Amino acid sequence: MLSILIELLKWLISIYATFMLVYCLLTWFIRDRSNSFMRVLAGIAEPPLLPIRNFLNRFYYFQNSPVDFSPLILFFFLRIIISLLTWLSRYF
Repeated sequence: MLSILIELLKWLISIYATFMLVYCLLTWFIRDRSNSFMRVLAGIAEPPLLPIRNFLNRFYYFQNSPVDFSPLILFFFLRIIISLLTWLSRYF
């Protein structure tokens, strides 16, 4: 039963990572924030990105950077969580 729950959690995290990737790519091409599709994606993607952005803004290099590194850091953390769940699923 626990292995099913772990697999479901890994699947949900992977879907969220896919939403994040789509959102990041579309922000390069769709600049209109009033687009309903972009508002839905922003509502899903932005909440976990805000604390990461606030943390990165403490460093001078990231304050003046034209590139937003917060999605990259979030993808890194999501991959760590999936790896830990994979490791955990071996024992249950």
